[in-house]
Amino acid sequence: MATHICPNCKEDSFTWSIDEEESSLTKWGCYNCYYIAWEDETLERVCSNCGKKAEFNLKDDTKEYWWCWNCCRVTPIP
Repeated sequence: MATHICPNCKEDSFTWSIDEEESSLTKWGCYNCYYIAWEDETLERVCSNCGKKAEFNLKDDTKEYWWCWNCCRVTPIP
């Protein structure tokens, strides 16, 4: 499984797994800083920075944001 740049610690150690109890959620976790976020797979869009359909809606315990796995851009959702 490929790793991506973690939106929390910026290391190439962010990867995903499927939540077996909730089919529309993907769990993202970092092997470096142990950060965890949840992706709602029904929310995906084209990144305004790189133009790829690679931007996911992620939520953790304190915030919600858009994260592009292609260009690593993080856009907070107020």
